[in-house]
Amino acid sequence: GIIPYNFDGFSSSQDIPTFDFNVNVHPYWFNQYFQQKDFYEGLEKIASGTGSKRIQPKDLYLEVLPTPPLPEQKKIASILTSVDEVIENTQKQIDKLQDLKKATMNELLTKGIGHTEFKDSELGRIPRSWEVVRFQEVFESYTYGPRFSSKDYSPIGNVKTIRGTDLTKDWCINYKQVPLAELDEKVVLQHRLKENDV
Repeated sequence: GIIPYNFDGFSSSQDIPTFDFNVNVHPYWFNQYFQQKDFYEGLEKIASGTGSKRIQPKDLYLEVLPTPPLPEQKKIASILTSVDEVIENTQKQIDKLQDLKKATMNELLTKGIGHTEFKDSELGRIPRSWEVVRFQEVFESYTYGPRFSSKDYSPIGNVKTIRGTDLTKDWCINYKQVPLAELDEKVVLQHRLKENDV
């Protein structure tokens, strides 16, 4: 990333090279160019070493990039920086809404809507008309998915198999990465998900 402030007294480690731009390159334009997938993948190709790979400056110097005139670089950087600011502000709004949802969930799931009478329970105070039940009273049954070898995954498998790694941090299923597996039909039928399964 580009360091835009006064960092006197700081230095980069031996793992991170520092480049000073000449007067013909706008640092923020280069920063935006550097973030392009194609350019980044190109850098991965010239990385060398075992374990933590590094890009040697001598190899980076040979890379080519299209370079607009400086005034155009500044305009491009300004436009893309504005977009970044919109993204950042949007993310802040999303974070606020997520915080609001958490607070609203806590309120609704413990106090309900419009209740005026409450009672003490082993879970704390709850609306008088609510009950406290055990998990077993709300589920018909539970089961774990089938165990099978990683060699059973196949692009032409007969069933999509949801793994723990296919869940996002907010517990949604990332369907794009759910793999197919080739499993016995009896196993599939025993573990097939139904509507309203949790």
